[in-house]
Parts: sequence; C-alpha cells; structure tokens
Amino acid sequence: MRSFFSLFTGLFKNEIRDFQAIAWSMIFPVFLFFVLTSIFSNIAGIESSGLPLFKLGVVKEEKLSGFGTIIDQILDDISGVNGPYKQESYENKDEGIKALKNKQIDILLVIPEGTNIKMARTLMTGGVSEDKITFEIYHAAGKQISILASNIMNQIMQQVNLEISKRSNDTYVDFKLNEEIITGSSTEGSFDYVTYLFPGVIIMLILAVSLFNGPLSMIETKEKGITKKLYTTSIAPITYMSAQILKLFALIFISLVIFYTFAVVFYDLGSAIFNISFLFRIFYSSIVLLGFGLMVASFTRKGSTAMVFSQIANQVLMFLGGLYFPVFDIPWSIRWLVYVLPTTYLVELLRTSLGYGVSSINTVYLFLVPGIWLAVSIAIFTVNFKKVMGYE
Repeated sequence: MRSFFSLFTGLFKNEIRDFQAIAWSMIFPVFLFFVLTSIFSNIAGIESSGLPLFKLGVVKEEKLSGFGTIIDQILDDISGVNGPYKQESYENKDEGIKALKNKQIDILLVIPEGTNIKMARTLMTGGVSEDKITFEIYHAAGKQISILASNIMNQIMQQVNLEISKRSNDTYVDFKLNEEIITGSSTEGSFDYVTYLFPGVIIMLILAVSLFNGPLSMIETKEKGITKKLYTTSIAPITYMSAQILKLFALIFISLVIFYTFAVVFYDLGSAIFNISFLFRIFYSSIVLLGFGLMVASFTRKGSTAMVFSQIANQVLMFLGGLYFPVFDIPWSIRWLVYVLPTTYLVELLRTSLGYGVSSINTVYLFLVPGIWLAVSIAIFTVNFKKVMGYE
C-alpha cells in the first residue's frame, strides 16, 4: 500500500509540474465559462439554422370554420418554413399537456370551443363585440426554449391584432393568451444561460483530463521505457495502472474545486449544483470519459498520434455533444452522430438534474448509452493492456 501511494504521489507531482498539462483542465474551463457567459447570458434564445426552432402543440376544441379559419391561416404562416414553429396537433388538452411534460413539444396552444362564433361577432360588429377571443398557452417551467416560444407567441398575437386593425377599417380583434406554467421534469424558474452552460463546461473539463492528461502521460512513460522497468520492481502492472487512474481522478477533483469556487463566487447558480444526484452524475461522467481516454491510450502507439486523435475527438465530443448549445435540431446528415456520442447523454444527464434538459431522451438512456461506451472502452483497453504497458 505504501508503494502504491508513493507511486501515485510521484505520478501526480510529475503531472502538475507540466503547465501545459494542467492548463486545459484547470485554467481554460474557468476562462471559457467567463467568456461564454459574458457573451450569451443576456441572449434569450438560440439562433435557428433555417429549421423550425420551436415545437408547437395545438389543440382545437372545435373545428375552425368561417371566420375561424383566419386562425388556421395564422398558424400556417408561423409554422414550417414560414416561421419559427413546427406544428403538432393533439386531440385534447390532457394529451397536449402530457406531451409538454414529456418534452415532446415546447409549448401548447389551446383554441377553445366557441372561437368561430366569437371571431364572427367581432369582425361583423366592427370590433365592438365584448366577446374576447381567448386562447390558452402552456409552457414548461424552467425550460429556456419553452419560455422563449411562449414569449414569441405573445408577440405574434399582438402583431396579428395590429395588422387586422390596419386592414379592416380599425376593426380590432382582441386575441388574448392566458399563460399557464406546466411543471414536469423541469424545476420552476426562468432560464439562465449560466446554469445551462455550467454542466457543459464540467464535461469539457473532464474531457480535457481524459483525452489529454491520461493518454499522453501513459504513452510518454511507455516511450521512455518506464513501464518496462516495472518488471525489475515489486510494483505490479495493475498497481501502476491504478495509480495512473487515481492520478486522473485527483486532477478532475482539483479542477472541479477550482471551477466550482470560481462559479459560486462570481455567479448565482443556486444550491442544485451541490445536490447528491448532480454530484453523482459528475462522478459517473468522469468514469465514462476516463474509460474513453484509456481506450484512446490503448490503440495509439505514439504521443504525436495520440495528440492528433485527442484533438479531433475533443472537438467532436464538445460541439456535436451539445456542451455549449443545443444540437438536437441540426440536419439528420449530422444529427445521427449526436445520438452516438457519450457526451450528448452525459451533459443532458447533468442538465436534467438542474431542470435545464433540452431533449426528450428518457433518463434511462441517459445512463445506459454512456454505460455501453464505458463497457466497450474497458473491453478494448483490457485487450490492448500489454500494448499500453509497452510489453508488445
């Protein structure tokens, strides 16, 4: 046991002496978090890439006819390629609210019974009818896209009111939206990009240790022949590898402490980031991504090769994994890769714990898919263990 801790201490000290090795895991995450939150924290939404940005659920409690078809026209004008919504119809309010809670839609618009006659009265009486055309709109608590979609719908209806007034000899159709907040898996509260970004930077921090500190240090010791010299000592290969893994966990822990300290001191993130559930998910993410790093170390023989592969893998896992922005609406030619990457599930796993999940992926799969990656990574690493140690 004493030899194990001596080995671990030596490996750890050697690692932190290299400024470049610790810069990406301890300094860069803090810098990135500061820059991104400074730029985007006051932006309410995410830019669309030409695709419908919001999923709009619609419940029509009566078939729209006559003057009521104006509403159908409005919905068509703001849906698909014409506007920011992708429309989905539901038979009744309960079905729509269930879809909203399950994150299948971003907002639910309910057109109540009696809308046709109210539209007719308002337009035929020149806007003097006392009947208010009131719609119900539901959005998910604490979900940025849902809140933004609701706000935009309010703005659209106000604009529609003005346009009808201009074009119908001052006839004013008073569309009203009664908003209700639905609490599903999200926690109540307004969207905060700082909280949304926090899990993404944590995953990036763990990635830096897993893809750079881990593989590069292991390959360096192999190239220098240090691992072969273990044969002349009483230290077993499994002891050496355990010390390497513990060193990586220590680096992640210290990096997290630094990042947490900065985030808590300068930002208001609430107490949810200290919940046992959230911390456990960070630990689970660390295990999965460290396993991925060990797999990389097992099939790259040279440090230069490992550096190139790690750089490419890091960029793909960060940006297509959705660490900084939602990626679930990109074209399917690329989106399939989003659903393959472990970081997609790990960052969403952390965000759902904070009430900031943006996908409809079931929590079971958020644990299962990274678990499969971990099993595959360990299997490949085990098969190539002799190569890692430089015995082949």
